[in-house]
Amino acid sequence: MAETHNIATGLTKLKIPIDVLTEDESNARLHEGRSIKAIKESLSRFGQQKPIVLRQDGKSVLAGNGTLRAARELGWTQIAAVKTKLKGEEAAAFSIADNRTAELSDWDVGVLEEHIGSFDTLDGIGFTMAELGELFKTDDDSPALLEGNLPSEEDIEETNVKFVQLYFEPESYDKFIAAVQLLAEVFGTDNVTDTVLNAVLEASNDRQTD
Repeated sequence: MAETHNIATGLTKLKIPIDVLTEDESNARLHEGRSIKAIKESLSRFGQQKPIVLRQDGKSVLAGNGTLRAARELGWTQIAAVKTKLKGEEAAAFSIADNRTAELSDWDVGVLEEHIGSFDTLDGIGFTMAELGELFKTDDDSPALLEGNLPSEEDIEETNVKFVQLYFEPESYDKFIAAVQLLAEVFGTDNVTDTVLNAVLEASNDRQTD
């Protein structure tokens, strides 16, 4: 059977068969649904860029349980891993710290928005568009992008243009505006029609290729 993996070149010497590994039964971090899906998308796009950490037995995963499960679901046969010297209480404490320390960091929203706006695709980064819209929302957000580009009723009547009205609750409307403004930067559009159309077509194409 051919090997299936996407491991960074610098980690190839750390490759071991994936079928000899087991997830940590005492892992306090839960990996379900969206978590595994996000890790799979990341592995598919970027490959494995850091090794998982094994307990001293060389089989049980101390850090990287989600990565192991995602790799298995992707059909990988090998994965890069290192073995720790920690044991007992210290090993358990490291497992918790490995997950908890990342949660204590905040985003530099300006830098993040600049990066996001320059990407051709958001695949594999772990954010949904709704989450990004909420994250980038500011007190100054307004529906200017929408109001400044709506055709008049007279213009619509004189053409074959189809007019669609959307109705939102206030909270949903704010999220919609934030998402449209973000997508306008992603697609390089300057009006809501082209922005929403691009987003819908991209989502439809992605669904058809799944």
